[in-house]
Amino acid sequence: MERGEELNVHLYTKIRAIPIVTLVCVFLLMTPPLLLLYYIDTFAVNLIHWDDWQNVFLVQKAMNGTLSFSDLYVQHNEHRMPFPNLFMTVIEILTQYNMVAVKIFSWIFICLTGLLVFHIYRRHSKWNGCPKLLLTFLPVSLLLFSFRQWESILCAVTFQIYLMIFGVVAAFSLLERSRNIDIWFALGLLSASLASFSFFAGLAVWPVGLFQIVISKRRSGLRQITLWSVVSIGILISYFWGYVKPGIAPPLDYIFTHPVVAVGYFFASVGSPLFWDSAIISVILGLATMLIAVSVLAYAYRRKILTNNCIWLSLILFTAFFSLFITVARGGFGVEHALSSRYTPVTSLGGIGIYLLALSTFRKQFGKSRHLIAYSLLALIIVGIIFAYLLGCYRGWGEGQSWRFSREVGAYVLLTYKMQSDENIRNYLFVDTGLVRNAAEFLEKNRLNVFSKPIVDTSTLVLTHSDTSSALEAINGESTSGQSADFTIDSGQYETITITGWAVDKRANDVASAVFIIVDDEIHIPVIYGLDRPDVASYLKNSNFRFSGFMATFSSSKLGVGKHSVSLEIVSKSGYYYHQSHVLYLIVS
Repeated sequence: MERGEELNVHLYTKIRAIPIVTLVCVFLLMTPPLLLLYYIDTFAVNLIHWDDWQNVFLVQKAMNGTLSFSDLYVQHNEHRMPFPNLFMTVIEILTQYNMVAVKIFSWIFICLTGLLVFHIYRRHSKWNGCPKLLLTFLPVSLLLFSFRQWESILCAVTFQIYLMIFGVVAAFSLLERSRNIDIWFALGLLSASLASFSFFAGLAVWPVGLFQIVISKRRSGLRQITLWSVVSIGILISYFWGYVKPGIAPPLDYIFTHPVVAVGYFFASVGSPLFWDSAIISVILGLATMLIAVSVLAYAYRRKILTNNCIWLSLILFTAFFSLFITVARGGFGVEHALSSRYTPVTSLGGIGIYLLALSTFRKQFGKSRHLIAYSLLALIIVGIIFAYLLGCYRGWGEGQSWRFSREVGAYVLLTYKMQSDENIRNYLFVDTGLVRNAAEFLEKNRLNVFSKPIVDTSTLVLTHSDTSSALEAINGESTSGQSADFTIDSGQYETITITGWAVDKRANDVASAVFIIVDDEIHIPVIYGLDRPDVASYLKNSNFRFSGFMATFSSSKLGVGKHSVSLEIVSKSGYYYHQSHVLYLIVS
């Protein structure tokens, strides 16, 4: 037997030796992160959207060799984010500005955070046997990888949040491991700096880290406290040097003039990972979460184990600081704003801290009937986490579908930016239309982002006169059926023209590979093709025709005043020939 075959047999024997219960626990533990990766693959769209546009000019400068540290360090809203800016710029250059790649890296960093938390938990845990260790960690996996974070995981710029979370957890872990001014402490300082210069709320790592050092009661605690304090002061000075309050932010004194709203915002933020359909329910759940946290902390303090579990306390305190920060910065937007899913990855850290501290505190109470309260608290925490995960999956899937359609339209608007109205650019890309058009020109020139894939050139295809089926159903939401031969559009009233319909390749008995709207046999307008049309499949009695819908949207200014012919060019499934279908005449007044 060759050596390779011997290794395979040895590996197979080792796998077979693993108990089936352990394999089941590993499967359960791995399911949430893999499902979240599938979620990203299903709904993430390669689109530069809203705040992401600021990074285009960093890529442009990097490609021109003029990128400087001040470009990376420049304030964006409340944030100074040189680390995320640098990381995203490198990813975007290496992937032809593929924004889905950035979202994959967000997933990678939350996986690294999960592995780090598991490593800490394994070091703390006294469970005997691998199955118990894995199974009791499952609620942490559910919190970290819930679809509730749909907005942050499907958005590229929020990579900064995942980088911050990793830095925060790494800093607390390294502080716990450090016993002096050693390599672990130095790495802890670097991790805290990474968190601070990724997201504004990352600054909370410094007071919480200081508290962790103080309660750890180490011999070298005074030296660590001094160095940690000096570095934190330096970080704060450099962060706020030249700081300008963002114009989009509400007045900072809003929480004092509207204390009821501020308190509601804070508790809604704490409770938002559990429920977000109602601000009132989220506030109640946030208050309940805080009461449970206080109860768990009281138990841990009485049992004198708080010092040995200070890292879980640090996660709880950091989340409380985070909720306080966003209350000050965003409370003026109303309590409902606290339910934003972009904040969920951070507030989930508090739930993880509460659960793991409760598990460590109540573990020795199992089997003792007199500790009914301990049983109840832990059961309540676990049930709440499971409920939140299931609700997050259900609602997050629907949100993901809406997100994908909106971003696919945005990608189409970007691809066709030269014929788009400012209205469409504002609605689907960014409010600064001039910035978008300039950046889009750079992207197109360098074949980046949506411009990296070639558009079908129908001039190279063969026109076929075989029959096919298609319909141009509506213009600006108004049905064309029952209209006269001429359809009228008032360009003064409508800045944008949107045309919808469906088309199939009847000869191939399948959907087409692409569709174009042709105006006056001169203007070729690509469409978004492949929209779900179960009614078409039912009407034509062919399930292959289900995803045959299309939509085109463009500026009415591209068509001069007068009468215009509108037709469809339907590219065959094979991509070798195309059908031409005359539709109607459009009068622009």
